[in-house]
Amino acid sequence: MSHCLWRLPQPVRLIVQQQVRGRLKLRGRPPGDALSLEERLRRLAPPAAPAVNIGFQQRPAPSRIEYTDVVRRNRSDAALERAARDRQLRLPLADVQAEFAASSLGPEHARNVAEHYSVMEGLFGAGAFFTPVLPLRVAFATSAEEEAVVHLGNAIKPAEALTEPEVTYAAPEDSLWTLLCTNLEGSLSGDAPEVLHWLVTDIPGGAVLRGRQLRPYLQPLPFRGTGYHRLAFVLFKQDGPLPEEAPQQSGDVLESRGFSTEEFYRRHEERLTPAGLAFFQSDWDSSVTEFFHRQLERREPVFEYDFPQPYIRRQRWFPKGESVVHYFDKYADPRDLQKQMLLKRLAMVDPFEGVREGPKYPLAVPKKRGQRPPTWVINEQRKEARKISKYYYIDRRPETVFDPSC
Repeated sequence: MSHCLWRLPQPVRLIVQQQVRGRLKLRGRPPGDALSLEERLRRLAPPAAPAVNIGFQQRPAPSRIEYTDVVRRNRSDAALERAARDRQLRLPLADVQAEFAASSLGPEHARNVAEHYSVMEGLFGAGAFFTPVLPLRVAFATSAEEEAVVHLGNAIKPAEALTEPEVTYAAPEDSLWTLLCTNLEGSLSGDAPEVLHWLVTDIPGGAVLRGRQLRPYLQPLPFRGTGYHRLAFVLFKQDGPLPEEAPQQSGDVLESRGFSTEEFYRRHEERLTPAGLAFFQSDWDSSVTEFFHRQLERREPVFEYDFPQPYIRRQRWFPKGESVVHYFDKYADPRDLQKQMLLKRLAMVDPFEGVREGPKYPLAVPKKRGQRPPTWVINEQRKEARKISKYYYIDRRPETVFDPSC
């Protein structure tokens, strides 16, 4: 840091401090006083309007006095303290979850998770949100004893959500409610951003089966190659019966299910108030293909990358550092490789039981005792488990271009 003195007319003397970095002098305002990039962008961009709460008010958080009373009451319980010290205290998980959902922390947590997954923006746009003050439980019956419960963004396969779920919530008998289930990524056309999977209006109390069903339940349809789809259940409180809506006239099931939650709410804004929310994520499985073939009787849409033809160098007399199997697969006819994989696929299909499912974790296979197999055999087993290279054709379309460099 250097200092230089500038002499001005008496009696004024001004000392100017310049920052020196090596032999270069920094001109202008010092970095400590200059605006940062974030501050400059904030000045250029107009401030966004604050989001509007279209739901009910959140429950107030418990005061410090209430929290202290609960702690003092628990400490005064000798049996409770003894069970906690001896590690014999058992708390029912269902009761803990119900108490958390009924407190002020549960709805706030649900709203934060929904905003993290952009569910609020996908449903009502960027300028609106609501706090799920009413706990909503949605469960799909997967068997006689098991069920898949919808929480906040958990993964549920389409095969686990084939039938209409059981929806429960606490509400007085003289109240009316509307329940909808929509897919935020399921639209194939640009006319509607969503696909409506279920819509029930004028539900008396918590009896969903007694409501007026405008759209019957439709299983999740995440198309192959589109990744995970967000499916949201939204519960609205009605201030009165909703008017009749004319169904969309279309021969295609998916096109007739085109929907927009934001437009639906704008039409009935004076009578609807969102109160409950539950959503899950779902990706493709074989049940989606069966639905298109058996129910819609049409070909299933598949989204894949259109890879260009890979460049393959000329063959060498003595290839080194490369597996023999992988080397010959590069120069084999792709139709022969597809035929091999098709035969391998047919060997996995039982005419009565269908496709035999593989292990849940294909790479976590215990090693067999004995002599270690050759390296190329281990590599082939890993490729088959990951469905890469020529094993790509086991579960996918044969007309896809084969990339031998994988």
